[in-house]
Amino acid sequence: MDQAQEAIISMIREAVRSNRWENENSPGSARIKELIEYDGAWQQLNELPDENARKIYQDIASTIEFAMNDDWLPEEMLALPLSEARCFLRDIWPIIKEQGLLGAVQDIKECHAKYRANL
Repeated sequence: MDQAQEAIISMIREAVRSNRWENENSPGSARIKELIEYDGAWQQLNELPDENARKIYQDIASTIEFAMNDDWLPEEMLALPLSEARCFLRDIWPIIKEQGLLGAVQDIKECHAKYRANL
């Protein structure tokens, strides 16, 4: 597993495990480590040959950083209500781990589409 993949998975897993979800109306930060804090991960992510994949993972990382580390959780994340966003994140990290950053893109899109369709 490369640095960018490991960093994205770690961020997602930390976000999913955070008790921040249970206290969405209370101020406080989950203190999720930002992508740039993982050695070499940001550069490696920016070097992905697939621009669509780069954008997806940059969006996931920045959304987690913003939403989980802010004093107040937003009403939605990744265009999903918070409860669905947490489930979506829980569902995609094993896909990324198994398939790698580039291989997982299509399955991530399909997973997201299923959650969006159920709204």
